[in-house]
Amino acid sequence: MSGNSLLDVMEQIDAVYIEETAGSPETVPGRKKEVFPVAGNFKSKKKLSVVIGIAACLAVLLAATFIAEQAGWISISGNKQKTQLSSQDAYWFADTEELVAQADLIFTGKVTEISQKMSENDLPYTIYEVEIDTVYKGDTDDGTIQIRISGGESDRYSVQNDLTVAEGGSYLFCVETYENEAPCILNDTQAVFDLATGQAATSNELDPGFTLEDVMEALEAQSK
Repeated sequence: MSGNSLLDVMEQIDAVYIEETAGSPETVPGRKKEVFPVAGNFKSKKKLSVVIGIAACLAVLLAATFIAEQAGWISISGNKQKTQLSSQDAYWFADTEELVAQADLIFTGKVTEISQKMSENDLPYTIYEVEIDTVYKGDTDDGTIQIRISGGESDRYSVQNDLTVAEGGSYLFCVETYENEAPCILNDTQAVFDLATGQAATSNELDPGFTLEDVMEALEAQSK
């Protein structure tokens, strides 16, 4: 929920309770007029305290959302049509040795198809179908593999990631495998490298910290 939306809700709540506290004989549209068998002064004070309590809760919610967004935990902006979501990488690798050690499967291959799917809660994700060329770590008997990555468009959400993977391009992938799900890349800044440029396939402004050549050297050192 955006800041403007929260303020709109607060204004609506204030309008409802101010009207009732003032003793207006009109019933607010959409609300059932309540009758309390207590003195008028007590009723006014009670409703005024409710107004203050609700306003305080909304203020805390707005502040918490702002702090989380500034800290980089979430990035949310939305309107009535669609909510845009993005998230930072879950883990940042200090060096290629750590990256290679964490990956279950490292291979090169050509992206033959990019498609979009939807999760049960309508969050979009992208499937990269890759024709495997060379496997450097891990084991797979498949000639092609599907990699699942958060990102895409749905009626409700727009989920952004930092990958610049293109259909027809060839890349080195560092992925984590799962028993019942498609493997996922370790992160979208340091785990996919363009074979044509030797650089990380990402639009993230952060420096990945190493290149394709560095990853290949770490793989060679590990195999000795």
